[in-house]
Amino acid sequence: MQKTITFGGAVGVVDTLGGEMISYRKDGREYIWHGDSAHWSGHAPVLFPFVSSLKNNRALIDGREYEMKGKHGFARKSEFVLDAITENSASFILTANDHTLALYPYRFILRITHSLNEKGYRTEYAVTNADQRPIFFCIGGHPGFEV
Repeated sequence: MQKTITFGGAVGVVDTLGGEMISYRKDGREYIWHGDSAHWSGHAPVLFPFVSSLKNNRALIDGREYEMKGKHGFARKSEFVLDAITENSASFILTANDHTLALYPYRFILRITHSLNEKGYRTEYAVTNADQRPIFFCIGGHPGFEV
């Protein structure tokens, strides 16, 4: 589900699929990559619970092997819940579920907040450990820009 946020003359479009900013327009110009699959289909994916790829698509955690194919974890293709929205910001949450636990054995809450301001836009990530033990993860952003 896509939602629009605004600040002054700037317009952002955020999506619950991947919890990402998929468009940022200001003064008639688009700044986020449009997702042309001939080059790269992404916009600004969230990389979690790892950045890059795993050797042989596997991670060994507490003596058990977990398989995650592809790059950058599962958040970028997960459906987030829209947690809060204002005129100029939107927050999304992804929590551990049966699907994520099969790939990554930790309970977590991932909150992403996108906000527009006088300088452009800001994306904030917060990971909360919802498990009974320490969790290990990497998080990152992979924004593509129209230049």
